[in-house]
Amino acid sequence: MVAGCFGIAACAAHAGEPDQPRVYTYRVDVDAHGRLVAAVPMHDEGDQTSRGLVRQLHGWAFESGAAGAASAASTYVRITAVPASADAPRILHASTGPAPDRLSRPQFPAAAMREGRQGVVVLRLSIDASGQVAAAEVHDTEGDVNRAMAEAALATARGWTFHPERVDGVPVAGRMLMPVCFVAASAEGDCGWTGPGARTYDRDAVIALDPRVRLASASR
Repeated sequence: MVAGCFGIAACAAHAGEPDQPRVYTYRVDVDAHGRLVAAVPMHDEGDQTSRGLVRQLHGWAFESGAAGAASAASTYVRITAVPASADAPRILHASTGPAPDRLSRPQFPAAAMREGRQGVVVLRLSIDASGQVAAAEVHDTEGDVNRAMAEAALATARGWTFHPERVDGVPVAGRMLMPVCFVAASAEGDCGWTGPGARTYDRDAVIALDPRVRLASASR
């Protein structure tokens, strides 16, 4: 079986497997000094791992505002963590910025599938203040990706929606990098991609390029 997997909506089997990393998303409100005011799960996550992550969030430090203009703001913290039944969850990655809302899955081009092509299309997205995709372009590709695969990713991405960040209660536009992974279902772990700073990210990573709230420090 071959599937096109991407970001937060990649594959349900991946999220449900024991001891496998999963993404937890929280709306986080901070004051003008970057102090956390509230952290609310986006998906009614009430398991022990999510509760442990909320406790950890209250000990994290944030930076609010851009170009020295401090403001109260709301962002979305996406945490990739290994679920834990007793101890604190093991956090693999955390980021701030807009969060995916409604994502449809790209169709794997039939010819590329028959040819055995697999790879990752990294998209550069600009979203407007309503959370709609205002512009989409291919930032990079990794693996054996052809033009049809890149165009399939772009065509689908233009219909995605996101939860935008807010500054003083007003939604703001943003930019991000987001992977679209075209692989066989048996090779879902082969969706790593290289992002800013030559760092390797997994298929669930969504990297905001200009977040209004930044993570200054976090306990791991």
